[in-house]
Amino acid sequence: MRLSHWLLPLSLALLSRPLGAQPRPAPRPTARPAAAPAVQLRPYRVQAGDTCVGIATARYRNGARTDLIHAYNPTLGPPPHRLRVGQVLQLPDRVPSASTPLPAAVLTETQNRVEVINDSGTRVGHRNDPLFRGTRVSTLERASAEVTFADETQLRLSEQTLVVILGESNTRVRRLARASDTVLERGTLRAFLGSLGRGAEPEAVTPVAPAAPQRPARRVVRPAPRRARVVAVPIRTASGRVVLRNGEAQVAVGARNETTVAVYSGSANVVAGNRTVTVQPGFAVRAEGNRVEAPHALPVAPQWQTRPPRLTLTDTTAALSARWEPGTAPANRTAPAPATWHIELARDPSFLDLASELRTADATPVWQVEALAPGAYYLRVSAVDAARFEGPFSEPLRVTVVRPEVVAVAAPHRAVINLPGGLRCGLGEEALEATEQRRFEVNRLVAQTLRCSARETPDEVVSWSLAPTPRGPFTVVARLIDADPVARRAALRVQVVDSAGEQLTAEHLRVSADVDSVNIAAPTAGDPSTVSLFAVRWGADAPRSFRYTLTVDGRETVDREALTLPEAPPRPRPRDGVGARVSLRGEALGGRMLSGYQQNTDPSLEQGNTLAMRWGLGAALQFGFDLKHPEPDARALGLATTLSAGGWLFPRPDGDAGRASTYLLGLRGFYQGSSPWRPALDVGAGLTATGAVLRPAFEAAVSLEYQLTPSLSLGPVVRYFQIVQAEQDPFPVDARVLSVGLSLGLRPWASRRSP
Repeated sequence: MRLSHWLLPLSLALLSRPLGAQPRPAPRPTARPAAAPAVQLRPYRVQAGDTCVGIATARYRNGARTDLIHAYNPTLGPPPHRLRVGQVLQLPDRVPSASTPLPAAVLTETQNRVEVINDSGTRVGHRNDPLFRGTRVSTLERASAEVTFADETQLRLSEQTLVVILGESNTRVRRLARASDTVLERGTLRAFLGSLGRGAEPEAVTPVAPAAPQRPARRVVRPAPRRARVVAVPIRTASGRVVLRNGEAQVAVGARNETTVAVYSGSANVVAGNRTVTVQPGFAVRAEGNRVEAPHALPVAPQWQTRPPRLTLTDTTAALSARWEPGTAPANRTAPAPATWHIELARDPSFLDLASELRTADATPVWQVEALAPGAYYLRVSAVDAARFEGPFSEPLRVTVVRPEVVAVAAPHRAVINLPGGLRCGLGEEALEATEQRRFEVNRLVAQTLRCSARETPDEVVSWSLAPTPRGPFTVVARLIDADPVARRAALRVQVVDSAGEQLTAEHLRVSADVDSVNIAAPTAGDPSTVSLFAVRWGADAPRSFRYTLTVDGRETVDREALTLPEAPPRPRPRDGVGARVSLRGEALGGRMLSGYQQNTDPSLEQGNTLAMRWGLGAALQFGFDLKHPEPDARALGLATTLSAGGWLFPRPDGDAGRASTYLLGLRGFYQGSSPWRPALDVGAGLTATGAVLRPAFEAAVSLEYQLTPSLSLGPVVRYFQIVQAEQDPFPVDARVLSVGLSLGLRPWASRRSP
């Protein structure tokens, strides 16, 4: 039989222990190996207690020929598997001829650099490499390996370990060492024997209901289970020989060639010199030279107090922690107190691929990790006493850290959340479904919540939130259309395209102005797929330009350029009628006589004429008609012709008074501007009556009136008045008066639109 007839099926024969003591399953064969034509297959019905090793031993007298069972029965699947009572296997009637001898074992797992050393030299070991007698397997720093014999016994090598494969495990081990014993030269190995080859499970049989009341039910006869097979492995070290039987044990060779054997299940015999010590489960011994110590009780496996969540969903890494306490020793023995803790975090259930390893003497047992990368992990811890004996590991915990992968799809703002298998997940409040059967497509513009649980723990549901992504950056085109500056209204036409090229409809958009005097209302009619129209109104005090803010979906804002409001055309100037040109003005004055002759109070002067007229009061009424009339709201000069009548009264000490009446014709120039103050200049000439005498007179005045209403004004006035005396008069001195007073103007028919 060729080597390939045995090697690939052997990798399928690797059965497992519970987590923390099991190898990784080997790949499943894809085809039945070629066999000699003379080999015929015969059916075999599995009996209670059968194992693949037992069947191979009984049929071929060689327990290593489990390769034939696995090769010709691919439906068994990759290990670990259980045979079922009544299951039919197809077995070759004999062992096919082989030109190549069977290897003693197979290198079923490697982590980091593992070297295989034989007569041909040193090479890097790989998974499924055959190991023949005399082959050395060496694990370097941070490396580990797993060696599996044909009868499913496994040896697990820690880092810096060297083992010489010189034979197979067997059921009968002689008391004395043999040349075929496997040799542990340095390092630490764990052996798993016996319990890996579990017997066939009995088939559940349900009694058949009787067809009639008088017929009893058929009695079900179950075959008695076969006697459990004992598997033993001899291992030689520099300090003696160790024979391991069934179960799980650890053998270590220290720096001084001392050998430490710890038995966690099964049993072991340690031979050093002439002394043989039997080690029971829960005990350990140390041998050095020809001396072996008495069995030493091992610490008890720790018990978990708080466990990390079995499943964690994260965007980056996970922060996890766990606590434990020392285990409780059985009633029949006393266990030593833990001195240190040995913590292992692995990426595989066999704890060969260690992600981290820690030994700590903290009084408060706790494990913490701040940034655990996504992946499946296995956590376990053991206690080590003061004598450096390590007890069994705790129950291993599986921890899965998942970082959901969000992948964009062709549809705008859509994505698919990719998740590993072995989970049950749902979006929001949806029912959880297996991740292998569900496509999780989401809208990236909406916040999403993913709920998941591990398939083994459906009640432990964890959540993960996916924040919405922005639509922007945006391409925005906006302009005012259909503007009516007189009514102060327009429409704002807005087109928005997001980063995915999708045109947004009005339901996604809100627009607001940065000034209170501009109001932008909800969209008006328009094609919702391409354009949105917003109604815009503004007040009389609105600025010519304003900025607006565009809000998308109520959460993204875009500040845009300023918009310019159209300027209202000038209003047509109102045309006033003739009546608007008429004005009336009244003045009340107080004056000072400037002429010395009229002021004189000295009898020695002015030939004794003491008129004594210094202060006087005056009043005037003026009628005006505009020759040039400014229109309302215009800024311009106006010119009016005036006709006025007035009088002066100058009291005298002798009780008499100087009186004069004036009748003048003149012009009035005034300015109408944006201010309500209107300056004016008056000039006039006419006659003055002083008693029965008429004399020429002229005057000039400056006034500043405030426009109280379009028809009424009020303001101060300064007026100069002079009466001309003829040269033939005995005293030809002109009377000159400077007066100050208040002017009240009235335009009864002025336009109400005037400011």
